[in-house]
Amino acid sequence: MRLLLLVVIFVGSACSTAGTAATSTTESEPTAPQATTTLATITIEQLPLCPPADVVITDLPDDFSAVGADPDRVARDVYTSVPGSWSAVWADAEGGPVMALVRGSLPPESWVGVTNRVSVADRQAALGPLPDGVWGVAWFDSENRCDLYTLVLYPPATVDDARRVAESIERR
Repeated sequence: MRLLLLVVIFVGSACSTAGTAATSTTESEPTAPQATTTLATITIEQLPLCPPADVVITDLPDDFSAVGADPDRVARDVYTSVPGSWSAVWADAEGGPVMALVRGSLPPESWVGVTNRVSVADRQAALGPLPDGVWGVAWFDSENRCDLYTLVLYPPATVDDARRVAESIERR
């Protein structure tokens, strides 16, 4: 009889839950603290623009204009677009760059060949080839960012053009 009573209770409770969704709740044990990720805020200061170069170029190659080009007409490149630097660009008749003087940056490219020493306004400078047939002359007056100078001569300029122009630079 007891067995029959247990079967009736079991079947009765099974029937009463049929057709309804069963829900269960489980509580988990506390776990070790989880690692958290903190995102840092990065503030990028805009570099102040270096003042114009305090030098004058006294000997330009024959096919160079004595006047710098309108910077808006000449496409910026890796040499003339360094943030905070000042640039003067000389262009040919089609508006392509033939030379640039940059204050506030040494060449952002590595020399691709042997460098030579030249004198620029009583400073020792490095003259050498840069990528893509470009000649560069780099010198500095101090470790101040605005005392870093680069003279860039674009193809078809030669090493002799670069040396002649560099050695003609004088302080104002």
